Amino acid sequence: MKIWGVGLTVILNLAVALSLFVYAQSEMPLRSLFVYNPELGYGVIVAAAIGIGWSVVYTAMNLRTRRAKKGFRAAENLQKRIRQVRAGERKI
Repeated sequence: MKIWGVGLTVILNLAVALSLFVYAQSEMPLRSLFVYNPELGYGVIVAAAIGIGWSVVYTAMNLRTRRAKKGFRAAENLQKRIRQVRAGERKI
């Protein structure tokens, strides 16, 4: 996955979280939502926080996985070169 794929994933996750937050405020302002429907108001805040948090966590995990794959490929290439040197197919 290229870096634009990571960025696209972050944007989509944040869009879902913020759309929940904006939709809840389109019905009534957030302060009124807490007064008249506190369970809905707190639910909206929790859902938006989870969405934003998941976006950050998913991006971090995705970037760590990409770096680990690059390191794994480098180790494979090194082992391949060592085998070629031992077999005499390649000079140091």
